[in-house]
Amino acid sequence: MCKKKVNTFVLVGILIGSGVGILFPLLASNTIVEKEIKKKMVISPSSQIYDIWQDSPVPVYMQFFMFNVENPDEVRKGEKPFLKQMGPYTYKIRKTKFGIIWNDNGTVSYRQRRTFTYIPHMSSGNEMDNVTTINPFVATIAHSIQWLPYLLPVLTYIMNTANVELFIVRPVHEVLWGYQDPTLSILKPLMPNRIPTTSIGYFIQKNATDDGLYTVYTGADNIEQMGTISRYNGDRYVKSWSTSWANMVNGSDGTLCSPLKLNRESLYVFASDICRSLKIDFKKEEPLLRGMKVRRFEVEKNAFINASANKDNIGFCIPQSQCLPSGLLNLTTCQKPVNGFTIPIIMSLPHFLSADPEVSSSVLGLQPSEQEHSIYMDIEPWTGLVLQGEKKIQINIFIQQNPVLQQTAGIRTLYFPIFWINESSVIDDEHAKILVSQLFTPMKIVNIVKYVILAISLTSFATSAAVWLVGTFISQHKKKAIVQEDDPGEPCLKTSNSRYSDFRSEMEKLGFGYERLNT
Repeated sequence: MCKKKVNTFVLVGILIGSGVGILFPLLASNTIVEKEIKKKMVISPSSQIYDIWQDSPVPVYMQFFMFNVENPDEVRKGEKPFLKQMGPYTYKIRKTKFGIIWNDNGTVSYRQRRTFTYIPHMSSGNEMDNVTTINPFVATIAHSIQWLPYLLPVLTYIMNTANVELFIVRPVHEVLWGYQDPTLSILKPLMPNRIPTTSIGYFIQKNATDDGLYTVYTGADNIEQMGTISRYNGDRYVKSWSTSWANMVNGSDGTLCSPLKLNRESLYVFASDICRSLKIDFKKEEPLLRGMKVRRFEVEKNAFINASANKDNIGFCIPQSQCLPSGLLNLTTCQKPVNGFTIPIIMSLPHFLSADPEVSSSVLGLQPSEQEHSIYMDIEPWTGLVLQGEKKIQINIFIQQNPVLQQTAGIRTLYFPIFWINESSVIDDEHAKILVSQLFTPMKIVNIVKYVILAISLTSFATSAAVWLVGTFISQHKKKAIVQEDDPGEPCLKTSNSRYSDFRSEMEKLGFGYERLNT
């Protein structure tokens, strides 16, 4: 009997040990991986990601797709513009962090310089190609004159005398990076305090400059905060919008996301070029990218919906009583007025994707596509590294009919597409191999060990369970075979006659008689 109990305890112990062996690799392996990530992913001069973080070697490209106006004469008479897409004109961007300051509260402050270099072989056409587009000077005057009525006489006189046109024909390079505007050259001596420059260009101050002062969490205190912005230009809020919710700076800058959030459904990224944070939602699991698993996130569908459909977006109406149609974002306050002159820049998705039909139908020649014009990021879930992403936005100018100016007297009031950009990045083979060897290979080894231990534990568990079941089965059948059919009044000692006699004699030696056993 004792032997039976001992065997039972041994078997139970084996079963428990096997169970622990099954659970241990499942729990411990994740802990080991988390420790490895915490050690390697913290932003510090000694961490493995520091060089990539400080001066990213991963190629980033910006493609410009220009909209050429095919019917400028008809547009002047009030007809819809017909647009033809040109490009892409591709530039490589080098992003370098400088002025790095390590703070005592687990954050680091820095500025990031962006330098653009034209890449001919990745472009369609030449950056010296001419493009017919709206004259930004005319659009600015037509929009700003309502706040500067006392300047109207001198402005209209000079514009008419200088034969300023609604449309300009300029090389792509000049439209983007700047050109000397002849009208500004006339106005500057007359109004030196109001006209700070004679150059115009949509990206005139973007090359070899930074976009502000960032302060982000290093992850030293909490790895799940790594890369999250604590302050932008010393504040948790921008000053472009009409509500604190709209002005709030949330998430990362889009190059690093918080690690160890394996099943996150949404996250935030801050885009300085549009002065706001964007929520991006999990879309789907993507096939392996350079041997690494990624999860795809896309900008939420209601990000640019009119406030009548999404009340949170009321803060992006400037002023709140003048909300733009769905699909548009007013960047006039983001770009900051210059001495009273406001360039009426309006942002949208390319080809007015997801915009109100009244907007998308106001111009001809556009072909919006979810596949080609959506914003997405492919994120490795363990590390939070963005292995691939595309940020696509369209720059439009609000041009309104103004009978006071002969250049705009006969046109339609509309949001005029100028160009759209695709800022894209995908990890190359070289850096993918480095990541795999330094970070993901150790993780794979841990997983292999986990499954080896798991397999051994499962085998042990199955063997122990089989032994226990077989032993129990044999024991039960053995008992049935040797049960003595006794008188109902006698105690049932389930054993054989010979063993019972031996047991009885031993008990009598100890002073216990048979009669006593029956009492």
